[in-house]
Amino acid sequence: MLNREAWYLYRDRAWKESPKFCQIIMDKPERIYIPGETVSGLVNIVINKPQRIRGIIIHYKGLCETFLIDYYLVRYSMQYSGKQEYFDVSEYCKGGKTHPAFTLQPGVYSYRFIYKLPPRLPSSFQGDAGYVAYFVEVILHRAFRKNLNNLLEFTVTPTFSLEAYPNLNTPARKKLDKHFLHCCRHGLIEAKLELPKTGYHAGDEIPILIYIDNCSTVKIKQADLQFRLLVTYYNESFLIYEKNARRVPTVFDEIKLGPVRQGIERTWQKSFRIPNIPTSCPYELAILKREYQIYLKLKVGGYKPLPIIIPIFIGTSPKSNKAKEGPSNSN
Repeated sequence: MLNREAWYLYRDRAWKESPKFCQIIMDKPERIYIPGETVSGLVNIVINKPQRIRGIIIHYKGLCETFLIDYYLVRYSMQYSGKQEYFDVSEYCKGGKTHPAFTLQPGVYSYRFIYKLPPRLPSSFQGDAGYVAYFVEVILHRAFRKNLNNLLEFTVTPTFSLEAYPNLNTPARKKLDKHFLHCCRHGLIEAKLELPKTGYHAGDEIPILIYIDNCSTVKIKQADLQFRLLVTYYNESFLIYEKNARRVPTVFDEIKLGPVRQGIERTWQKSFRIPNIPTSCPYELAILKREYQIYLKLKVGGYKPLPIIIPIFIGTSPKSNKAKEGPSNSN
């Protein structure tokens, strides 16, 4: 089995857009599509010498792959991988699977291709331990020889309309009550995190209310507030075991709230501005999950950090939706 470095090297080499025997030209130069849209373009195949082939295949594929390594006993590790396919369609634009072999003479051959994407697809993604990708591949099915292939990746960005989820406009509150026990009772730490809603667009401000009441004899050394993306990678065979999941946070913005001493009560009103980031995925993925979060972490001396998490959702900008719908007809 490939280790992590070899696996990524193989993937990058296999997905490299290098002109081999053909050129794939998309009708949309930016190569960005939404689910349900039609992917179309032109394939130009250059043959320098006669080739004995059975056919020319156009292959459309969308998939998600993850790769996890679980280390144990210092010297040993267990490797897991997961794979989920969204579509895998092949069609012959010349010849066929059972077609008799024929000779393709030197020259340039051009073929049009067209494929309608399924209506429910997650957005393209590239992470530390997995990816979601879509591509068009051209395969020269040669007789009694190794096939030649070339592929081109394109991007899928699904729309996520906040208007379709009214519950995202309701306030969100999370509360944490923590008692510390050792040889005697040390008191209670109470913390609250409040948001006016959980649905936002890129460029919006997220107003946040933080309340901490430290009635314990334990000092809160540091309180940190973060706006982050948490990506969780699972493997295909051990979905029920959380230990075989890998979580990778990406922090977009952070505010240091400072310490809270014993017997002190503090309240903050802070805000984050959402940068230009991909929208939330409206569809659940089995082996890769992405979640935007407002994350409050309390670092307490001698104990594990205390987290409070409120998930938020980033919707497609209304301007983008209008642009995709096109200009309205008015008299």
